[in-house]
Amino acid sequence: MDLREYGAYLRSQRIGQGKGKEEVARAMQIPVALLESWEDGRQLPTLEQLQVLSAALELPFDQVYPDSAPRHRQGMPPGRIALIIAGAIFALAMTIWSVRSTYQMTGSMEERAATLMEEMMAASMRQEEAQLALSHIAESAFFQQLGLEKDQLTLTNFDNHYAYTQEGLTLETEMAFSAGDYSFQVTCRQMDGEWQVTEASATVPLE
Repeated sequence: MDLREYGAYLRSQRIGQGKGKEEVARAMQIPVALLESWEDGRQLPTLEQLQVLSAALELPFDQVYPDSAPRHRQGMPPGRIALIIAGAIFALAMTIWSVRSTYQMTGSMEERAATLMEEMMAASMRQEEAQLALSHIAESAFFQQLGLEKDQLTLTNFDNHYAYTQEGLTLETEMAFSAGDYSFQVTCRQMDGEWQVTEASATVPLE
């Protein structure tokens, strides 16, 4: 089927489940206009959006995205793309620095590289859920008993996804931090527009 036929198919699946556009869009936390663009055949949902749509319609994924549906082009995984983008930003910053240093010395290349990496890490840590997780770990009795400091924590994994809970479709973020030989895992969930820690654990190295 082509994109328009697939859009009509999605509309029929929604109607077959007895769900209105506003209800589905609200469950998916997306604008109604975006759902309409899928059903009108003007846009193909991403695989992640299709997974969320499958949960919102309470249908198996292969029923929402059958073999006859238009296919997504295979690309690099998001993690690989993020790595390439980060590398490109770093390379660009180093190029700009080298050009500027021809006219004015502002410090060694090692200092500039360290500053840039700190700025990139600070940008990722500005996300609300990451800050909440960081504070939750640092304020825990276990963390304080270890004699560690908050600035020793490094974010090593950040994964956003949707979870189907009793409250409905909910955005979750799973994060992993490290500090010395210790690792910490925290799950935050967005509830009523605010992020809350729903699960936390620590891994102690075996001696």
